[in-house]
Amino acid sequence: MTNSLPGLLARLGLLLTCAAPAYAQTTWILDRAAGPGHDFTTFQAALAAATTGDTILVRAGAYTETTVSTDQGISIVGLGGVSLSFNNFGAGGLTVHDLPEDAAFALRGMRLHHLFGPTIRTVDCQGLVLFDDLEGTLSGLGIPVGLGFSIENCQQAHLHGVFVRGGSQVKFTDSSGVLTYSALEGQITASLAINNSEVLVDHCTISTESYPLQFAGPVMTDGGRLTVTRSSIQSIMGALQT
Repeated sequence: MTNSLPGLLARLGLLLTCAAPAYAQTTWILDRAAGPGHDFTTFQAALAAATTGDTILVRAGAYTETTVSTDQGISIVGLGGVSLSFNNFGAGGLTVHDLPEDAAFALRGMRLHHLFGPTIRTVDCQGLVLFDDLEGTLSGLGIPVGLGFSIENCQQAHLHGVFVRGGSQVKFTDSSGVLTYSALEGQITASLAINNSEVLVDHCTISTESYPLQFAGPVMTDGGRLTVTRSSIQSIMGALQT
């Protein structure tokens, strides 16, 4: 964990004020309905073409993919009414990997769904990775499995304004990150898991639902440091306000 949390907060503050990373090269239009001016109809095709500095603007629609991945510092921005589902039953949905220190990736403004496993994985990223204004959805069975994140060996991960519910969780492993203005609502597993990571939680609500058998509390830590400010942690045993 080579980057301090104050330095990460300063850098993500700059990125949060922008709809796309600075010095954008190309703006691509992703439109499932293939409307006027579109460049792609699938996330897979758009991510294959986009390179560092590019922006992908996603028009309204329900998109379905198997797996998609990128190692580029790009910005993907939903323009309203965007939902993205993954149908590969546990193999991972969107993966951001091997992002260099001088690049920044951002995903914002959409509803995501994956039936099993993490919807989003970030792996071996030195650059800033931002997930902003994302929400999980219910499965077709009415089971709230929704959105989940696995942050692995990443030095600058930020989750802002995300709503994670159901059997999914946010998990940091060997990473440094920030979780702000978000709500994590777990069921069986811990909503937030920290493994050998440095994580700041601010203005968040983290909870587990009142099931007859509670297998884990809302937060689990195994090494590293967790700092919680101006947040609420709730379980069937009660609530902790910070």
